[in-house]
Amino acid sequence: MAIILALVVALVGPMFVDWTVYRAAFEAEAGRALGTRVRVLGGMELRLLPSPWLTAREVRIGPAEQALASVEEITVDIDLTPLLRGEVRVLDLALSRPTLRLALDADGRLALPASREPPAGPARPWPDPDAVRIERLALTDGSVEILRPGRETVRLDAISGRLEAQSLKGPARFDGTVTADDAEFGVKLGAGALQPDGSVRLKATVTPDETPVIADFDGTLTTADGAPVAKGAVSLGTAPPARNAENPPTPWHMTASVEATPRLA
Repeated sequence: MAIILALVVALVGPMFVDWTVYRAAFEAEAGRALGTRVRVLGGMELRLLPSPWLTAREVRIGPAEQALASVEEITVDIDLTPLLRGEVRVLDLALSRPTLRLALDADGRLALPASREPPAGPARPWPDPDAVRIERLALTDGSVEILRPGRETVRLDAISGRLEAQSLKGPARFDGTVTADDAEFGVKLGAGALQPDGSVRLKATVTPDETPVIADFDGTLTTADGAPVAKGAVSLGTAPPARNAENPPTPWHMTASVEATPRLA
C-alpha cells in the first residue's frame, strides 16, 4: 500500500522531490534500521518514476562524537517492478568517497562505541537478504581505517572498483584497486553464499602495481568468539610476463596453509 501511495503522489506531483525538508524523518528511519544514528548533512533528492532513484550527500553513520562510517554522496537506482513483489533489485548503487572506521579490541573483536544518541524507537526489521540483489555497486576513492590497541593503525586508501551481489547473503564479487603504504594493488574478491554456520567461502587475488607477483587466497572466513578467522591456502608467485617482454623474471611459486585473525596480524 505504501508503494502504491508513493506512486500516486509521484504521478500528481513533481518528477523530482527535494527531500531536504524531510531530512529528520529519513534520518530517524535509517537510524532505526541500522541501530545507530544516521545524519544527512547535505542535500537529498528523490525520483519515483520511471524507477525509484535517490541521492543523499554528506551522510554520517554512528555516534556524532565518533562516526563509524561516512559517505560524501550516495546514489541508488532501484528497479520498480520487483518492489511490487516485495523484492529489491538495485540497478546501480554509487558510493563516492566512503570511509569506514573499525576499532578492534585486544582479542580482535569489533569494539563499537556506546552512543549517547541512540536512534529513537524500536529497530526496524531488515528485508529478507535473499530478496535483495545488487546488480552494480560502484565504489570511488574509499578508505578503511582499522584501529588496534597497542598496534599501528592499518589504513587502506583510494579504494575504487565494482561489486555485484546476487543477494545480501551472496554470492558476490569485487574487482578494483586499493592503496596501502603508498603502494597500489589490484584486488579481485569472490565470496560464496553465507552458510548457516556463518562461514563464507572466499577467494582473493592481489597484484602489486609495480611488482610482477601475484598473491592468491582460497579458503573460508568464519568467526571465533566474535573475531574473524580466515583459513585456507595462500599462494605467491611471479605474474605472467607481458607479451614480447625482454628478460622476463625467472618463474617461481610457493604455497602454504594459513590461519589468520586480527589478533595474530
